[in-house]
Amino acid sequence: MSTELLYTSAPHGLRHGAKGFCTVLSTAGMSINVISKLESISGYRQFFSADHPRYAENPIAYAHQIFSVGGIQASVISRIGPYGIDYTGRPSNKIAHHVVVEPNEMPAAGPAWLLGQSVIRSQWLGHCETPSSGPDIPSGNQSSRICTQWRNLAGDAGWGGVVAEAVASADQTPLWIIYSLSQRDRLLELMDESIALLPVSLRWRSTFNTFAVKVPPDVQCKIRFVPEGTEEAKLAASGKKAIDLTKPPRITTASRWVELARGTAKPDPVAPIQVAPTEETLEAPAEIETAWSDPDDGMGSHQPPPTPGPPELPPEASIDKGSKKNILIAVGVIGFLGLALTTWLVATQLSDTNAAKLPQPIPPPMEPDEPIETPAPSIIALETVQLDVRYDQKQAVRLILAGLEPARTDAAPTELPTAIEMRGVARLPSSRRVPADDQSESTVNPTMSDPDEDSAELNRVVPSAPDSIADDQVENDSADTMIPAAFVAWGADPFSLPEAESYLVNSTKLVNAQRTLDAHPLPTVPPQVSSIKFFWEPKTRYLIADASLSLKSPPEKFADQIAAYQRYVRSFSVLMTKIDTIRKANAELPNRLKMIGDDFLFQMKQPNETLRHLWQEIPSGNRFPERVNAFRQQLQDRLDQLRDPLTKQQQAATISIVSVCGEIVLTSKDAREAFSILKSGQTIDVPELVFFDADRAVIDRIPLRIHFSW
Repeated sequence: MSTELLYTSAPHGLRHGAKGFCTVLSTAGMSINVISKLESISGYRQFFSADHPRYAENPIAYAHQIFSVGGIQASVISRIGPYGIDYTGRPSNKIAHHVVVEPNEMPAAGPAWLLGQSVIRSQWLGHCETPSSGPDIPSGNQSSRICTQWRNLAGDAGWGGVVAEAVASADQTPLWIIYSLSQRDRLLELMDESIALLPVSLRWRSTFNTFAVKVPPDVQCKIRFVPEGTEEAKLAASGKKAIDLTKPPRITTASRWVELARGTAKPDPVAPIQVAPTEETLEAPAEIETAWSDPDDGMGSHQPPPTPGPPELPPEASIDKGSKKNILIAVGVIGFLGLALTTWLVATQLSDTNAAKLPQPIPPPMEPDEPIETPAPSIIALETVQLDVRYDQKQAVRLILAGLEPARTDAAPTELPTAIEMRGVARLPSSRRVPADDQSESTVNPTMSDPDEDSAELNRVVPSAPDSIADDQVENDSADTMIPAAFVAWGADPFSLPEAESYLVNSTKLVNAQRTLDAHPLPTVPPQVSSIKFFWEPKTRYLIADASLSLKSPPEKFADQIAAYQRYVRSFSVLMTKIDTIRKANAELPNRLKMIGDDFLFQMKQPNETLRHLWQEIPSGNRFPERVNAFRQQLQDRLDQLRDPLTKQQQAATISIVSVCGEIVLTSKDAREAFSILKSGQTIDVPELVFFDADRAVIDRIPLRIHFSW
């Protein structure tokens, strides 16, 4: 009987005290080890949040994977995808549904076919459940067919045979398939066509994932689909076992698998009944070489269809005595085999029925006499950690103040520096601990970055309330539970972790908060963020980013951010100059008008006070422009009530104030638009950060993305 598990974000999970991303449904009696393993394969990398116009383009991970728990192998079909806004209001929710299928339930049509039936959930009803059993598994079979979907997407139906060949091969090297997001909805059909080419006994050995960006190392997944542009796709493209659906190469040497996919070879008849996989049925057929052509090769002619044999005899043709004898012998052999198979199936059903509802063993494909490796302590799959890198607001304020004098004289504000400073820090969760059986639920730890509220300490030298790293915010991992790291890698190519050095962490907010840490500088960085220096502090598990955005040769991805930064700084300089103009003109007005101006300027007597006031008012909305308009209207209304005429100097001052008020409204709008761009920021996915021990064994895998913003 099948078992199932549902994993999503919830205020309360099935486990006591669980919340956030957790299990909300699991079959009653499911082993805790199986639950932990299914949770560990529930990772998902979301490209577009729920409030993004391209949210619907996020790919869905349909998968059939095999893993081992307690020496018993489990065959799991899964669906993992985005799930709108979670209960806290974050637009980055996901939902993962896993079904463990027992060998005696496996339909002959294969796992991709089963994923297309009404077995997998894509919604949660909102309350936790422990059903007595998993979903009913339908039975079904299918015939080998021409791979028309492969032909439509890759230009040659033969690629379906290449995938079938990879499944049948004993070689455990993954076959990568690179696709564009526009092809994301066709991937399960592609896999189903390839599986249909296989004999029934091999179909459930087809392990695959249509969004294989977070496959744990101890999970069998042979065919791995990855979207173009991801780090996994770039690494796959550099290897020899990859099919790029965005620009597929040509097949120059056909094999029987390729011929089956093209329809130029006669398929084997489909077995009328399902046969559970056994030691014999999982034996891989002999390898058939498939060539990958160079770009300049021709299309490569198809192999001619096999030469037809002698015609079959018509039914009415006579059968001699020798033939009758052969038929009787064949019937006897078939009867004996059928009896043996029935006995085996009955014994399988009666044995170990109470073994935590795990499926019977499926021997992994391996070379003869190959030793079975002892599984390493498990690595818990983690949600992607976001490292928030913030603009240094103190630098922005210094630039605003430096631009005041040129702005007052209508000259260009002071030129910006050659680089914009940014910093951030996040505390990384651990995906692996000692002892190995300590697999408590993993959650992403909050980033130790700037709070949203500004600390209005402008007199200390302005910008950025601290991304302070306070001692009381640190949940130190005890030293005896963590494995020390000796090597680090961004996805691949480990490098030695250098000696720790003193690093001064400065606040990016408007206070001068600092803290010194002994941190290891990471000598290499991902090419996507070459302008960042990274530091690792193992005691607190802080990953620190010190960024510098060049203005002379800005990265193309940051063009909008840099332009918005320049607009924001220049707008503030202009606003302060305009308010200074109002202050001077107001002093020339008669007392009845001057009182209105004094009211408006009350909070902005000195330049630093003006800047502090604007710093709080401008990003928050339209309150400041509304006050400016109200001030202008009051001034004009009072002018109409004056009995005594104004002097020429007073008239000029009044006209100046009215005109400047209109300019302030427009400049405030420009500053708010620039701030909105800076606040939304720029997100960049980077390869996962991998930590290794002294023997280069993986001890931590941390999925990361970097978010640059105000």
